[in-house]
Amino acid sequence: MRINPSELVQTNRSDTLGSLWSTWNIDLQDNEGKVRVSPRFRINQQTSDLANLGCPVAFKRFGTSIYTVAGAAIFVNSTMENNNAFVQDASSGGDVDYDPDYSDLETFNLDDNTDVLAATSNDALRTLNNPGGTWTLRDTLSSGSPHKLVFFKKLNRLYYAQNEHLINSMDVDFTPADTGDFTLDWNDGRVDVIDMKASTDFIWIGMNQSNFMGSEGAAIWRWDGIATFKEFIIKGAVGVLAITIDFTRDIPIVMCDNGVLYEFNGGGFVEIGRLPYTKHLPKGIVISSLTANNSFIHPNGLIYSKNGTVLALINNLNGDNAGTIEENLPSGVWEWSREHGFVHKAPLTYDPLSSSITDYGQNRVSRVGALAEINLHSTTAGRDGTMLAGATIYTDATTTTSAIFYDNSLDTIQKYGYLVTTKIFSGEIEDTWQKFYVRHKKLLDSDDHIVVKYRQDETPPVEATITWTSATTFTTTTDVSAYANYEVEVIQGKGSGKCSKIVSVTGSGTYTVTTQETFTGATSGTAKARFQFWKEIGKQTSQIQSYLQTSINNPSTWIQLKICMQFEGEDEIDDFILTSDTHKAAD
Repeated sequence: MRINPSELVQTNRSDTLGSLWSTWNIDLQDNEGKVRVSPRFRINQQTSDLANLGCPVAFKRFGTSIYTVAGAAIFVNSTMENNNAFVQDASSGGDVDYDPDYSDLETFNLDDNTDVLAATSNDALRTLNNPGGTWTLRDTLSSGSPHKLVFFKKLNRLYYAQNEHLINSMDVDFTPADTGDFTLDWNDGRVDVIDMKASTDFIWIGMNQSNFMGSEGAAIWRWDGIATFKEFIIKGAVGVLAITIDFTRDIPIVMCDNGVLYEFNGGGFVEIGRLPYTKHLPKGIVISSLTANNSFIHPNGLIYSKNGTVLALINNLNGDNAGTIEENLPSGVWEWSREHGFVHKAPLTYDPLSSSITDYGQNRVSRVGALAEINLHSTTAGRDGTMLAGATIYTDATTTTSAIFYDNSLDTIQKYGYLVTTKIFSGEIEDTWQKFYVRHKKLLDSDDHIVVKYRQDETPPVEATITWTSATTFTTTTDVSAYANYEVEVIQGKGSGKCSKIVSVTGSGTYTVTTQETFTGATSGTAKARFQFWKEIGKQTSQIQSYLQTSINNPSTWIQLKICMQFEGEDEIDDFILTSDTHKAAD
């Protein structure tokens, strides 16, 4: 059988539907019909450089700069280039209690067609009329709830969540409306506002259920910005956590607390995709208590792209208070498309700007913030990045740091990705799986390679804390001796984002593991790793050949394949071919 990349689909409904069960750092959009590894997101700045930087939860272009609210302060760079360094905003009149739980940024237009930057803190709304100018207090806000902002171009007004149940607005003269027209108040103790986004004719308001009484699901309100609104209910969910607008059809697409993506079809909301949550619900907002914007997705973490896809910045932590994660649900940027479903697009790495490689992306993160597509014309040498992301990540097994990330759009840094097929079942009772071929573009760099693995049995993975002793060895107190000759995948800390065959496991009590792959930069410190029974059957390192042939020769009722890729630049896979013979026929 031939597997064509143009037909790859990740449904995230089971291990048999579609053709992809798991993905990591995979690009199916840049060259349709081929498989590439996405450029990962690298750190622009982190707390070692900026002491007050917290999780960035909003990005906005303003003047000739990019602004972000991150932690207790606002930060700004000097040019609208994503890899340009950010510094703390020194404009006078700024607030001192910006907070990633409650704050937001928005730009809006005055009558003279000039932009104004608006920012909310825990208890105030301020505006900045020009970069480097003075922040001016425009309204006081109730503390303790998120204060979302949205500019509604149709009415030329800025709308803001005064508290969990009241939305106010102001005109271009900064005159607030707090009652009557241009406000919305539903103080019924039933739903709380989480997100607001504007299409051409409406403001769409995402709600979290604060009380199940009288509720049949998650609520999203369509408001004309004056006095008329309509409620739509999404069954099977409790809260609408993030909204984006499909600007080609002028309709909202929403992510709910159940990890399901819905779009508006004119009469209601229908499912179009989902993340692979199976055992637990994702980390979400606490029911009956509107706490913080600290869910598996932030309200500013969902965007509609120029390719007609949806991008979502995801924290894979389950909402079970046990720190568990799903095996096929890594953190980072996911991309939904009608052709391929929801695929893991790119991870966040803590390789700082202009540094050497220390990891290939963090599978586990502590918190996620905003995701923004900011891609403007520039002739600056070395300009890099078309997107920005904000998150708090782990730098080892326990320590966290907050950072601003940009995508390596220049695609100059070594990267790592993999895909795992769904279960491929035998044509008869059992088939002897013979050979598996990967046809690919000739590898561009001497360190590039492709590795093929398979499994025919399912065993839950084992996760362990490890301590690096060299780039190919680490120790752990978890007994992993059964995994010799199988696979380890580092999922947090140095070395994260890469898989390797285990060459040997020695010792007792404290086990020393030697890996086949070199984890560059991971020579000390703690990390977390996942151990699985994947068997390696072939590796391509040649820059001359354009296909990899592997041999399996093992009968079973089903097989699952894993293709790992270490690439630099525009390496790509053309297709896959699996051959088999009947081993046991059905009588």
